Amino acid sequence: MLLLLGAARLEAATSLTLAWDAVADPQVAGYIVHVGATPGVYSQNVDVGRTTSFVYQPVVAGQSYCFAVSSYYAGPVYSSNSAEVCDIQNLPPVLVAPGNQSSVVGQSAALQLQGSDPDGLPVTYSATSLPAGLSLQPSTGYISGTPTTAQTASVTARVSDGALTATSTFTWTVRPPIAFAGLTANRVAPQPTGVPITFTATATGGTTLYLYRWWLYDGASWQMLRDWTANASFTWTPSAVNANYLVHVWIKDSNSTTATWDVKGSMNFPTVAAPLQATMSADRAAPQFMGTPITFTATATGGTAPYQYRWWLYDGTGWQMLRDWTTNASFTWTPGTANANYLVHVWVNNANSPTTTSDAKSSMTFPIAVAPPLQATLSSERPSPQLRNTAITFTAAATGGKPPYQYRWWVWDGVSWKLLRDWTTYGSFTWTPTTPNPNYLVHVWVNSAGSPTTASDTTASLPFGIQ
Repeated sequence: MLLLLGAARLEAATSLTLAWDAVADPQVAGYIVHVGATPGVYSQNVDVGRTTSFVYQPVVAGQSYCFAVSSYYAGPVYSSNSAEVCDIQNLPPVLVAPGNQSSVVGQSAALQLQGSDPDGLPVTYSATSLPAGLSLQPSTGYISGTPTTAQTASVTARVSDGALTATSTFTWTVRPPIAFAGLTANRVAPQPTGVPITFTATATGGTTLYLYRWWLYDGASWQMLRDWTANASFTWTPSAVNANYLVHVWIKDSNSTTATWDVKGSMNFPTVAAPLQATMSADRAAPQFMGTPITFTATATGGTAPYQYRWWLYDGTGWQMLRDWTTNASFTWTPGTANANYLVHVWVNNANSPTTTSDAKSSMTFPIAVAPPLQATLSSERPSPQLRNTAITFTAAATGGKPPYQYRWWVWDGVSWKLLRDWTTYGSFTWTPTTPNPNYLVHVWVNSAGSPTTASDTTASLPFGIQ
């Protein structure tokens, strides 16, 4: 009988011992031990002489081994093999590498080790150099606790099936708790209203992924400027003057369970009124001709509204006030004299400022040129001649002078003049002649604005025969 000595599973064996019963025949010369990795297939045959035991080594964990024994006689003559015995060596357990871990002092931490045994044997866990405050349950591999000390630990975790062990080493970093490190602004207080100011909060410790909530205190109440965000900066543009402004920030760790803050910080940031500034624009480009109405508009920013405006004109030698203090930011000026040195000027004051000086001012050089002489041309919608009783529209086109223009329409029949329409601002006239006359002359007087109506500044004529 062939026996594989030892336990049914040799947990950490490095060799296997076989023993068998001797053959009751004094002619037996010795025994052959047959070794293989597959039942019935042998890759080694070892002559052990007349001994009835054999130690096979080394053995490899997880490897299958099969043995049989035969005897031989002088010659040699071999007997058939004995019954076969096989054994599979124990496989080591497996531990999944947990990877590096990070925790924060004072915040709960946990890690489940993942171990198993290929042979189905029960496993136990252990670990060395765990951070202070953490412990491991050997039966489950669950590590938990609350770290108490900031440190970087090199932890070795193990899983064992009682004979073989698997290990994994990883780093467990315990960071100090979150701490407020500062609040800065990109501008120095105080700042005028309307100026954007960027505040940046800084924290250390914790998980380094922080959340921020921004607040403003005006001396009486709180206003949330921005809700929780991972952006450490916030830009605030104050719209009111307040010496008591306080910019405040809440900061919490992204893993924090608090509804408010882990740490916080504040900065006093008073605001002041922005200085009054003024600019000016015109609805027409310079230069313009005299007699042309030009509207100037002042634009004020900063200071305290409602603003007051006082309009001036400088002619190169002296100042003339065009309009006294008013809340109207626009003024229309119609120059009556040509002057290359005209300067339109405006004073702008804050509400309740003294009216003897200006808080801000703006000027615009605006030369005025002499208008070209008035000229006129006359055209008709139909060619001459036309049949009597035909409606014919004549149009006068005027340039130069001073608009708006005035028109007076006449007709000459070869003997005398007849007034068709008296002074009007309409530059067209429709005439329906009823009498044939090859000598008709349609004539128009054109005047500049303000000219006397007893004479014409310019005229235009068009001969027009009627059949």
